[in-house]
Amino acid sequence: MIDYNLSWIFYFQFNQKDASAKAFFSKNYQEKFSLSDQLYEFDEEKLKEFIHKYDYRKLSYFSSNQMKGYFDTLLRFKIEGQKGYLRTQSICHTTHQGFTCMVFQEKDLFKMQHMIGKLGIFPTSSSMVIAEDEILSKEKLPIQMNQIKRQIVELLDRDIK
Repeated sequence: MIDYNLSWIFYFQFNQKDASAKAFFSKNYQEKFSLSDQLYEFDEEKLKEFIHKYDYRKLSYFSSNQMKGYFDTLLRFKIEGQKGYLRTQSICHTTHQGFTCMVFQEKDLFKMQHMIGKLGIFPTSSSMVIAEDEILSKEKLPIQMNQIKRQIVELLDRDIK
């Protein structure tokens, strides 16, 4: 059996009530982007700078429509010191205040799809390995890793067909 490894960029938590958000970066991406802190908090104005203007609209849509279960969506973020927007696939679920997401770099999922096509072996949620997932439980972030893995497998299956 092959393990499919995927690194997350950050855990994103949006609060619709006050239009604020938090981004908790993985250690790997904190170093990659030369970020001084692991946790960043955004008020409404800073959030509008952090997320692409078209994707900003999704924040209120996802919060107000109370989608069932986990879902995936493309979101683009502006990371300070980086050129252009970072294209991501985000695996999200709604909460009472808004929603939360695990954010993955889109190009990492493309690489994984290429590897799947080359090997001809499709991943299962049990063969999916999310790097640094122990940090999330240590920080007591409310995310179910098995649901994240299941949604990634569904996303890959949908994109390959």
